[in-house]
Amino acid sequence: MVWDKDRFDELERKVRDTLEGRRLLKEVPYYIYLYDPKDEPIAIDEFQNLERRLNRPHSAECVWLSDFMIDFLQKKKFINSMGIRIENERREEVLTDLKNLLPEFIQEKIAEILRGKERSHCAILLRYGALRPFVQISSLIPKLVGVVKCTLVIPYPGHKIGWPLDQHPDSLAKSYRAEVI
Repeated sequence: MVWDKDRFDELERKVRDTLEGRRLLKEVPYYIYLYDPKDEPIAIDEFQNLERRLNRPHSAECVWLSDFMIDFLQKKKFINSMGIRIENERREEVLTDLKNLLPEFIQEKIAEILRGKERSHCAILLRYGALRPFVQISSLIPKLVGVVKCTLVIPYPGHKIGWPLDQHPDSLAKSYRAEVI
């Protein structure tokens, strides 16, 4: 998958139409943009540029999910010399904590940052790949429904065909009203 400017332009058009109230949707709009993981540096640049373009007439922000992962690891004391020792000695316990506690922590952090922001605001959730395999987008999105009321854009490092790390995006779109682009 090579960076697809036309598809990215389509995403921007849909997001702008949503922010301007031209797309009639029943639920809060979620857009999942698939890209090749090798294109991560390009994707980050493109989404930061999108945020700047959207901020001119609208309200938009980038939310760095990788920062939430670091916050979680620091809170659990996994990022320090003791954390390294704990991880080496109790690897299964650490993995269990990451699988069981990290998803809720991430959902709470997203909700906290986006509380009070309406559909006319766009939040771009960058660096989802930093959360894998511990947080699956297929479990995160349903937890945000009804909590986060702004437009969400989730860049996803994966492929539509051979979806490598999560539930297939077409089933996401059917189940959670996320539009996969």
